[in-house]
Amino acid sequence: MCKLQGFVRNSETNNSRPQHRGRVSERRGFSEDYGIQRNATPGTRSRWQSGIGRQKAFIAGSKKNIEQIVTNARGEPVMRILILCTGNSCRSQMAHGFLQSFNKELTVCSAGTAASGKLNEEAVTAMAEAEIDISHYTSDPVDIYLGQEWDYVITVCGGANESCPAFIGKVKHRLHIGFDDPSHAIGTTEFIKSEFIRVRDEIRARFYEFYIQRILPTINEE
Repeated sequence: MCKLQGFVRNSETNNSRPQHRGRVSERRGFSEDYGIQRNATPGTRSRWQSGIGRQKAFIAGSKKNIEQIVTNARGEPVMRILILCTGNSCRSQMAHGFLQSFNKELTVCSAGTAASGKLNEEAVTAMAEAEIDISHYTSDPVDIYLGQEWDYVITVCGGANESCPAFIGKVKHRLHIGFDDPSHAIGTTEFIKSEFIRVRDEIRARFYEFYIQRILPTINEE
């Protein structure tokens, strides 16, 4: 079982729920440690779009180029990744599903500081439309993941309207890759569904980029 040690919450206490009625999203680069975000620039947007293009190529048929056995000589996983958010019902679950789909040999877990105990049905549906089944995943509190060492701990909460969990235990790399929470979308059924699809696609592109830039180079060094 995957376990975490020594997490704390950031000092941000603004728990107001964002209500985005239109397309509102923040393009962020990988941020070492928490609370550090890089705002988008035109060049960043171009790189973002390139990342989406690479992800489409991956889905279309390049999967064989990146599927590798990620174990050491003793057959143990050499890459352990924990994805954190608040409710562990939507964004972290989608990120978990995509990252695991890129390489089934990775050890990927997700948890929430205030886990809802169930998955968001819209998120499950959106992932199913991307041919990834997360319906069997569970929404777990971070408390049950205490004790293990991690290569990466990644938070996926959004911007100033959310208080992100922070992890200061045994981890090599801490990253923040933030996304809007589509479960807070307000509007028609069609609009709410489009928000889940938008965030799903952003998560897929960003985590594919993370996999290519951060995970594969490490694997290739083994």
